[in-house]
Amino acid sequence: NKEIQEFSSENAMAKFQKGARSSDTAATKDAIRQLPEYQEKMSRYSGHTEMTSACFKALDARGSILQKICELEQDLACGVDKEGNEVTNARLIGQLSQYLYHQREAVSSEELVRLLLLYMSMVDDAYDKILGR
Repeated sequence: NKEIQEFSSENAMAKFQKGARSSDTAATKDAIRQLPEYQEKMSRYSGHTEMTSACFKALDARGSILQKICELEQDLACGVDKEGNEVTNARLIGQLSQYLYHQREAVSSEELVRLLLLYMSMVDDAYDKILGR
């Protein structure tokens, strides 16, 4: 946000857009000269705003399930939960089986594969533990 504030305070076209119109022809000339830079920056800013909005809409649409999946991924990747406690294999298997069997429709295939691959890469003998051997 600091970059945007600096740009809007330094760019003559940004000042012109904010209402700092001047009858001074030199200021108007500066604003016109800086118009391409202004348009390019505003286009990038608009793109970032649209992407952020799309991310928040996707997050809202998925509800709390996406947050739970992210927390499980974090637990798998780090080996500790958000409180700093070491995660146990039994707890990880319980959470994974919840998504594999009980909440299957709420989780995409890509998410399941990602969770299983993370589990298999982080836990010794994961393949045997998943199959119950």
